[in-house]
Order: sequence, then structure tokens, then C-alpha cells
Amino acid sequence: MVILTVVIPTRNRSAMLASLLKTCQKSKSDEVEFVVADNSDNPENLNFLDLDSRFKIVRSTERIGMTANWGFGLEHATGNWRVFVGDDDGILPEELDKLIVVLRQATSEAVVCRFAHFYWPKEGSAKGRISIWLDSEAPVHWTGLQGNPYSDFTNINFPIPYCRTVFHKLLEERIRGLQGGRLFTATSPDINLGAAISLASESIDYLPRITPFIVGTSALSNGLQGPQGVTKRDFQALNSHQWIPQLGNESFATNYMSYLEPIAQARKARGLPLELPPSWRIIWLSLVSTSFYREVILELRSLFPRKALMMLILYPAAVLMRRVIRVTGLIIWATKRALINREFFVSEKSMMLYNIETASSKLQSILTNHRQR
Repeated sequence: MVILTVVIPTRNRSAMLASLLKTCQKSKSDEVEFVVADNSDNPENLNFLDLDSRFKIVRSTERIGMTANWGFGLEHATGNWRVFVGDDDGILPEELDKLIVVLRQATSEAVVCRFAHFYWPKEGSAKGRISIWLDSEAPVHWTGLQGNPYSDFTNINFPIPYCRTVFHKLLEERIRGLQGGRLFTATSPDINLGAAISLASESIDYLPRITPFIVGTSALSNGLQGPQGVTKRDFQALNSHQWIPQLGNESFATNYMSYLEPIAQARKARGLPLELPPSWRIIWLSLVSTSFYREVILELRSLFPRKALMMLILYPAAVLMRRVIRVTGLIIWATKRALINREFFVSEKSMMLYNIETASSKLQSILTNHRQR
């Protein structure tokens, strides 16, 4: 019986995909399946990996967008529980097997797990970085999204179904029923479905002691693409400011509006009032959260044509304060995690960390050593 389906949407990143699938093969559970939704221009033959029966390779017959490919992969899921993992992301096989044991008995509709980070090496370099938050004695506990999702989307409990939240097929059916048969209503499927899950779920479990997934970040990551292919969060900036993004909260690294829109669309699909933040907050956070001021101001002017004076006033302040606010916010956020949640941050950079396989092995070693103390 399949308990969990891991849907892996992919397009034209065969080397990263192969590394992920090799890691998935190390899972010992026969209650998991891996559905690879391949939308590559020239699909790779993956026979050299000698994949077992838990793997399904499904290929679309035409070029489709990212959101459509997520849905295409989900159509082939047979597990009661589902989660999405990108082709440049990864898993920790031992942790995934632990999660499946928990899911057998779970009574909630969504389960939010801990996740680790891996920064893929830059082109021409064999350097990578892993990072993970470890807790001392945090118990498994029930939780739900607190407050306003527009403010709380950076909260670690926000149920993004991408390398973090596993959701039940019955919850999927409920969301589709509330949204006129659609599961996704915006072009950012992860944030959009996360908002839908937070609105539709009656119960969500948070498992801080299980870390099944690795969020892989590279210059090719879809979420980092900005105008003309430039990354919204300059990947090269990791050289001189390694510790800033490693703290784990990337909300101020990408345009605030890129989170606002898919959350608003989830509310709109259910016929709920949008309840958007006030215009000054949208303008301020949008300016503070990106270095692409020209593009963002043009977008803001189209949204708030009568707020030109406000933009003129807030723009220079945002330019001056962007770095200060970002760094200060991250320090406060990290301090809260350390003092309130009794967690501590582990980060390591090594020439040996060059793909998901090596990153997964090292992260599992860190977790095992931590638990044995």
C-alpha cells in the first residue's frame, strides 16, 4: 500500500534530477512512490539509474507551464498523502522513512515537517553549503496558521506543500470542491496551494523532530528568476554575505508581491474577501524586498495609481534601509528561534558538498550525531 507520493516536477535539469533520484532510491520504505513529471524538451533516458518499481516517469506530450506540470504529476499519485519536491531539491532517506511511519497514524489533514537547505555550487566551482536548524527537545504538537496569512507566510508553520508540508488526498478533494474543481489558482503553485491548505484545513500537525526534505537553491531555481533571467536574490551575493540567507528566512530576499498575489488568489477562489494589507504596507514591503526598483515601481503604479506621492516618499527610505531592515529582521527572527524554541543553527561549507547525494549524506550524519548526544 502506498502511503506517500512524492511528486517531482522537472524540466531540462537532468543532472540535478539524477542526483535526487539516486538519493530517493536509498529510502527503504515500500510505502512510498516517486512520480517524476518530466516536461523536458529532450527527455533523458533514466534507465541507467536502474530505478525500482516505486518510481513512475510520466512525460507530458507538449510544453506546459510549471503549475500545469505540478498538476500533471499529481494526476498520477496513488498515495493517501502527497508532497512536491523540485528536481534541484533533495530528501534525507532515513527521515523520509520516519515520516511515513508517522503518516500511517496521522489524523490531521496536513503535516508540516522540518527541512534543511543546500546551496548548489556556482558554475565552475565545487563548493556547496548545507544548513539545518536543530532543536533540543521540541515535541510534536498540533498547530495551525496563526493570524493573517499575508503576514504569516514567512512563519515556519506556513503549510507550503513544497519540501515541507505533506497533505492528504481528502484535503486536496476539499480544496478542489471549494475552488470550482481547481487545485491551483495562481502561477506560484507552492505559495498558492499553501494558502489554500491553511484556509481549508481543520487540523495541521507540525513535526519539528523530522527533517525529510532538503530545499535546494541554485542559480537555476525557478523561484529566483527575475527580469531577463536575473535572480531576484542575487545568488552571487552569497560570497560576501554567507550568513544572511543561511538564517533560513528568505521573505525579504524576493519581491513581497510574489507572495501576496498567490495568497490573494487562494482567498478569491473561495469567494472570500481579499482583505489585502493597507496600500502603504504593500508599497513599503515591495520596495524593501527587492533591488529591482524600476520594475516594482511600474507594477505598484499600475496597482495604486493615486499613490505616486507615497512611492516617491518611501522609495529613498527603502533604498537606504533595505539592508538594515533585512539584516535586523533576520537577527530578531533567528534570536527568537534560539531563545524561544531552543533551536540552534548548523551550517557547513565543503568542497565535498557538490550535489544532493553528498549533501543528504552529510545532513543525515549531523542529525544522527545530534540525536545521540
